[in-house]
Amino acid sequence: MLEERRSRYADAIRTLVERILAEREAATDKRPTEYRLKPIGSALAALDARRSAKLILDVMALPAAYDGYSRVASLESLIFAGVHITLAEMMNVLGPAIDEVRRDLGNNDQHRWLLARCLSLLAFAEPPAEGIAKIREILSQIRFFYPHDSKGIVAALGASRFADAMELLLELGKPDGSGVAAIGDAWIKAVAQLGGKRSNEVLLSFVDPNQKLFTKEFVPDYRNGDVLARLLADRAEHDGEFKTELFRLANGELPPSKRMLLAKTFSRFQGEDDLVAGLCVLRDDGSGFPYELLRSIENAFLERRPYGAEGHAYTLAPRGSNALRKRLLEMAQTDPVRKRSAFALLGQIEVRRLEYGRPTDEPRHPAIESGAYWPI
Repeated sequence: MLEERRSRYADAIRTLVERILAEREAATDKRPTEYRLKPIGSALAALDARRSAKLILDVMALPAAYDGYSRVASLESLIFAGVHITLAEMMNVLGPAIDEVRRDLGNNDQHRWLLARCLSLLAFAEPPAEGIAKIREILSQIRFFYPHDSKGIVAALGASRFADAMELLLELGKPDGSGVAAIGDAWIKAVAQLGGKRSNEVLLSFVDPNQKLFTKEFVPDYRNGDVLARLLADRAEHDGEFKTELFRLANGELPPSKRMLLAKTFSRFQGEDDLVAGLCVLRDDGSGFPYELLRSIENAFLERRPYGAEGHAYTLAPRGSNALRKRLLEMAQTDPVRKRSAFALLGQIEVRRLEYGRPTDEPRHPAIESGAYWPI
């Protein structure tokens, strides 16, 4: 029913566009018909992008002033519909709008926002390399376009999945990382979305003290590493080599800020084996445990069971996870670097057992074959 209605309306709009185009050919002053065509063509792009792509591109390339929003919206509809558009076709549509807003960027936030939308679309031109080069060229020629204005461009570069877009992302980030700090979470999300070897290198640079991506040390998000930790954990879940590298770094010497970021990353691992391996991030250096890591360890030993019909309440019940207890006992006995941290966590687990009980499948002694006294 909806498809039949969409097709019927699209046919009616196509007929109207073709009639106005015929009127334009016969008119001495073509400007009135050109102004009429732009919003109608934009509506056709929203309804019938794939079938009417050529007609829409022809209409949007017609000369007119102050029609930048219609041009951008139409191209967005075509791209979202999966239409492949060459750079030349894009610039036929976007070129006049870009030239118009470039003349008055200064303190005009609307013009900078429209320019950012235009440049974002170029990331999806065919071939992608030409679109990326065009974005770089235009940015090099304009003033009064600030890093925080490029959030949409950064998101588009990430969504393009074109590996060479990484170099432009790094350029937008600035050598000292000030661009990344201004752009915020969108930058690191775009880096992760691109994927590939270079993406891994950039992500690891924030936890590897031997990789200096920027001249200044910082965490590229506004939530103390939460976004970056989630992206690192997601990448590790799908890339065994990446996960191995994270564990290798955690076993080495790291600055407190990088170790805290790794601890937040490990707290997001779901598998018990990964949680056990992630205990290598602990240190007895007084830096403490991030809340996220304590919560993930607690979740391994306590189950939150829904209570009542509303679904907003739960009760805590014991859950067995002896592999974690066994590893903590081993660390408390033999690891001088993590001994006190492991002892503290074991004590916290036992407190929870006293409060909520012990599961029937969990032995009282974590590793009785070890010969170690329990409680230690």
